[in-house]
Amino acid sequence: PFQVPELGIDRDLSIRQLSLEEDSCREVSDIGHRIVFRTDRLGMPLTEMVTEPELRTPQELQAGARILAQLARASGKVRRGPGAARQDVNVSVAGGRRVEIKGVYHHRSLPLLVHREAFRQLNLLRVKAELEARGSVVTDLQDPPPGLPWETSDLVVEADVLLLSSNFHPVRQAIAQGDSVCAVRLPGFAGLLDHSTQPGITFAHEIADRIRVIACPLHTPFMTHSGVAEDGVSAGNWKALAKELGAGSQDAMVVVWAPEADLATAVREVILRAREALEGIPSETRQAQDDCTNGFERILPGPDRMYPDTDTPPIPIHDTMVEEVRAQVGEPPWERRARYEAMGLDTRTAHLLSVAPWACLFDQVAPKEGPTARRLATVLEKRMPFHSRRLKGVKPLFAGDVPDSDRLAPIVRAVEVGDILAEAMPWAVDEVLSDPDKPVSEVVGKYRPRESDSEVLETVLVQVVERMKSAGRRGRDEVLQWGVGEVMTEFFGRIPSQEVLTRLAALFDPEKEVSEGKVGQ
Repeated sequence: PFQVPELGIDRDLSIRQLSLEEDSCREVSDIGHRIVFRTDRLGMPLTEMVTEPELRTPQELQAGARILAQLARASGKVRRGPGAARQDVNVSVAGGRRVEIKGVYHHRSLPLLVHREAFRQLNLLRVKAELEARGSVVTDLQDPPPGLPWETSDLVVEADVLLLSSNFHPVRQAIAQGDSVCAVRLPGFAGLLDHSTQPGITFAHEIADRIRVIACPLHTPFMTHSGVAEDGVSAGNWKALAKELGAGSQDAMVVVWAPEADLATAVREVILRAREALEGIPSETRQAQDDCTNGFERILPGPDRMYPDTDTPPIPIHDTMVEEVRAQVGEPPWERRARYEAMGLDTRTAHLLSVAPWACLFDQVAPKEGPTARRLATVLEKRMPFHSRRLKGVKPLFAGDVPDSDRLAPIVRAVEVGDILAEAMPWAVDEVLSDPDKPVSEVVGKYRPRESDSEVLETVLVQVVERMKSAGRRGRDEVLQWGVGEVMTEFFGRIPSQEVLTRLAALFDPEKEVSEGKVGQ
């Protein structure tokens, strides 16, 4: 069930595939042609849930991802926390192609991430439309013949000599260390390399990303282009390059530098990515960045892929195994939520509790329906996140991340039979969770009313009222609230705070005190 009232969603979310796979190695570094992997995740099982293409807005996507996470957690067998679940998001817009974004570590970034990818695709379609409007000028963009591009293509020239006197430091440094430099003419691309595709990212970055991943240059920067107005190659150098390349006013020029073996690959990628702009949106796998933009990772494999898939063949699963597993799976979150609402919890609290890791604790304590259930649910929602973080791993208290229900059940039973007041529950729960060695009976006894309470209260009320009379010009309600706090420090959980407020209000009359000239002196 896919129900998100605030988004007007009330339908089913279809799951196309559920699979089990093994976690891959983490990439530690990628420098040049050397990639270092960390193998500590090998052998860790992952489940992958694939939805049908039914999530049509960024907000729907986020809601759908959260429901899948809640469903996985219902098993009680998944890890929680940042990075425990990772989303691979497929994004496409009308007129485009599917683009897969990998490595999304939390749900908060999903809406902005797919929003920016949708606009990236829209801007690539605008580049395509502009190229089509420019017509036959772009048809000169042909793949270089076999061999070194600067020897076989009239779109490429060696630029080492032409840029030897350039003031552009990266180029001069590359030449000094023995790298080669090439200039590439892109017919009809004038002004388009500066076209924005994502915040702070232009179409030139699309080309540079391809070079970075496929040609693997050792240093950055490794590319510049004729649209760079400042801190780049000088106008005189561009003029000389344009003459050598035969570039006109409608053409763009790209300068790339790298070791010769990598430079040929880099030049081909410049031309290949420019040619793909004529098609609009290339099918790619892209990597999510921390700022919710994304960068090129690899080309999506097609039917002409040159290597076999590394996945193992599917293993048939017998229906009997499915039924055995289904019998062990926890209660789905939407069924648990409905059960909590039937116990008297409001919709918001029922939803939060149904997907919380301490929902099982609530069920084990088994509070009575109505006020006690609502009070316990609220206490767990407000206090358990703090205690889970602070006390995680404390052996006497925790089994995993959730405390033993035997520590909380006596407190709830005491509230249900009227042995202690309901408003004492949060404080009692805090005590038994904060001190695993303290007996629960001692905590309950602390909040149990005593025979002397009534007599002691009379004395304390008189003392507090006297202090309230020197409160100066503060308002009556503010003074009363202060007085209640003073009294309740001694009687909290044993005497209702409303009763204390009523009795203080009856004893304290600031108007009478003013008429007698006592207040504020």
